[in-house]
Amino acid sequence: MKFGAAFAAFALVSASAAAQEEAWNAGRIFVPASLAQNGEACASQIDGKCTDRIVEGRHPVILFMHGCNATQRPKSLLELGAIVVAPNSFWQGERCTLNAAETAKLLSGRANDLVDALKHLKAAAWADPKRLLLAGYSQGGIAAALYDGPEFKARIVIAWPCQPRSSGPSGPEEGVHGEGPVLAIQSRNDALYTRLHIEGDCGPEISGRAGSLSVLIPGNAGEIMDHPATREAIAAFVPEVLR
Repeated sequence: MKFGAAFAAFALVSASAAAQEEAWNAGRIFVPASLAQNGEACASQIDGKCTDRIVEGRHPVILFMHGCNATQRPKSLLELGAIVVAPNSFWQGERCTLNAAETAKLLSGRANDLVDALKHLKAAAWADPKRLLLAGYSQGGIAAALYDGPEFKARIVIAWPCQPRSSGPSGPEEGVHGEGPVLAIQSRNDALYTRLHIEGDCGPEISGRAGSLSVLIPGNAGEIMDHPATREAIAAFVPEVLR
């Protein structure tokens, strides 16, 4: 069975509700100054102090799926007039792997966390369900690209070229699923994907989507999350799609 086709369905049954809840609670929330009651930006665990400091009302939210570093601060997504929430899929100490079978298993867990995060956002008094954006970096970019649901107005895929492995064990299904515009940001010289015999970028996959853009940045994947060109592209894309 193709991973992309099984993604949403498997997400609903492959992990316990308790594990999903832990991934959510162990994650981070970032409230921009413009949406904080005291006018000061706030960062805490999702179940921490910042949720009590959000200005009353429903606000746009960016759901960020982390890469192999679960504690990475998504600086490029902050202070854009949206609350950023980032579940911690590695709260039990999981690590990324180059084994295709183990990667597929881990990605199914990432799918569980994504679906559960949506459940929490739909119940949150501060989240506007009509202004949700999905973003992901590296392995989290795969999760963001393969999610099929209609809940997000747009998505940002960073450091994932939307291509399967050209040799060796089959990797995740390629492409970008779901609907809406996509901002895809990929490095030109990504040593990891070259090692996995993966080439290309998401450009061909999103060329027919209105409002979509593919950005290629010099350097390797580890440099592009907060690269000036990444910040510039995201700063132009997010306010436009979350209006």
